[in-house]
Amino acid sequence: MTRDMQDNLEKFVKEHKDEFDDLIPTNSTWKNIHKELEVSNYAHKLMIWKVAAMLLLVFSLGLTVFINRDYFEPKNVVVAEDNEFLDTEAYYSSVIDQRQQLIKTVAHSFPDIENDFELDWKQLDLNYKQLKQEYEKDKSEELRNAIVQNLRARVSLLNRQIEVLRQIDLIDDKTIEI
Repeated sequence: MTRDMQDNLEKFVKEHKDEFDDLIPTNSTWKNIHKELEVSNYAHKLMIWKVAAMLLLVFSLGLTVFINRDYFEPKNVVVAEDNEFLDTEAYYSSVIDQRQQLIKTVAHSFPDIENDFELDWKQLDLNYKQLKQEYEKDKSEELRNAIVQNLRARVSLLNRQIEVLRQIDLIDDKTIEI
């Protein structure tokens, strides 16, 4: 609206003021106006509550996901690593059992050799049990590697023991393959 139009409108309203004042809205008109204002105010408050509820829901879901993020990580990788680790452990355990049986049957008649071997074996066995207990609490890759290293050290100790027994001609070379 231009300035001239606004001035003309004001001039018209001032000149015809009496004609506008004689029209008074009825009570029903005022009630309708109040109802519309209340509905509009109610809708506004309702919209605010809806927005607040949605924000609370989104925040709660986000917090739940953040707190439980370990449960939402893919477990397939861990399961595959655990299966591979269990297979490796089973392999080394079977090799260890086989070689222990051989050593026990042959070295039983030489207590000095068996006693030296037993001291080293007990230390490795104790370390293995401690590592397994820690692994049950925290299945980390470092602990898996430490357990495999311990198993390899045990196999190596058994191989050295078998070699000692071979040197004193108690085990035939065809008895076991190292």
